[in-house]
Amino acid sequence: MKKNPNRLTFGLGTVGRDMVYTMISMYLMFYLTDVLQLPDDTLWWVTGIMLAARVFDALNDPFMGVIVDNTHTRWGRFKPWIVVGAVLSGILTVLLFTDFGLQGGAFVLLFAVLYVAWGICFTMNDISYWSMLPTLSQDLREREQIGSVARICASVGLFAVVSLIVPITTALGNALGSLQKGYFALAVILVGIMWVFQSVTVFGVKEPRLAQDKEPGSATAIKDMVQIIFKNDQLLATAVSMALFMIGYCTTTGFGLYYFKYVYGDEGMYSIFAVILGVSQITAMAVFPALAARISRKKLYTVATIMVLAGYVIFFFAPPTPCCSSALQV
Repeated sequence: MKKNPNRLTFGLGTVGRDMVYTMISMYLMFYLTDVLQLPDDTLWWVTGIMLAARVFDALNDPFMGVIVDNTHTRWGRFKPWIVVGAVLSGILTVLLFTDFGLQGGAFVLLFAVLYVAWGICFTMNDISYWSMLPTLSQDLREREQIGSVARICASVGLFAVVSLIVPITTALGNALGSLQKGYFALAVILVGIMWVFQSVTVFGVKEPRLAQDKEPGSATAIKDMVQIIFKNDQLLATAVSMALFMIGYCTTTGFGLYYFKYVYGDEGMYSIFAVILGVSQITAMAVFPALAARISRKKLYTVATIMVLAGYVIFFFAPPTPCCSSALQV
C-alpha cells in the first residue's frame, strides 16, 4: 500500500510550531524572572495577565473552531488561518523576547497587549491546523497514522528546545554580550524554523476536495457549539480530565528549569533530564499504535495514568543532591 504523502507534510508542520510554543509556555516566565529580573510588584501583574490569558484562551478555542468551520476561501478553510496565525504569532514571539527598556506600568501594559495577542494568533494557527487532520482521510487507521506522525514531530520540536535551551542561550549570550540577547536570538531562530516547517504543510498537504467544500447550511453556529460542550456529559468529563492533565503537565514542565537551577543545584543537568524525558515520550508515541491494536484504550489510559502518578511520587520523594541540600540549610 502506497504511503500517503500527507503523513509527512502535515506532521512536519508541528516541528517549528511546537518549538515556538515551548519557548513561550515554558521559558517566557523564566526569561522574565531570571534574565530580565523584573521586580516582584511587576511580576505579580505579569502572573495575573498570564493566568487571565490562559483562561481566555481556553474559552476562545471553541469559538475559533466555529470561525474556521465557517470559513470559505479558494485556498480552503484551514490554510489561510494557518498562515495568518503562524506569521502573526511568530512576530509576537520575537517581540515578547525583546527588551524595550520599559519598567513599571508601561512594561505591564505592553506585555499584556503582546501576550494576549500572541495567544489569539497562536490559537488561529493551532485550531485550524489540527482541524485539518480529520479531513485528510476518511479511513480511521490512516488518520491515526497521520496524527501519530504529527505528534512525534511535535515532540521532537518540543524536546529539542527543552534539551538545548540552556546551552544554546548561554552560547548565544556569550557571543552577543548578554543572556537577554541570547534568548532574543533563539526566539528569532525558532520563529524562522516554524515558518519553514509550516510552509511544508501549507504547500505540501493535499486536501481532498470534499474537505474544502461544505454543503450550504452545514456550518456550525456558536450557540450550537456552546450547547454541545455543556450538554454532553461525556464530552464535558473528557474536557475536565484533559484540563487537569494539562495543569499538571504545564506545572511540571514550567518549573523544571527552576528546580534544576535552585533545588538540584546544577542548571546544566536540566538538558540531560530533558533528553531522557524526550526520548521516553517519543518512544511511547511511536509504539502507541501497536499497543492500541492489542490493548483497549481504556486499559492503556489507566496504566498510563498510574505510571504518571507513580512518577510524581518518586520525583517528590527523591532528595536533591547533598551539596544543594547543605546549601539550602545554610
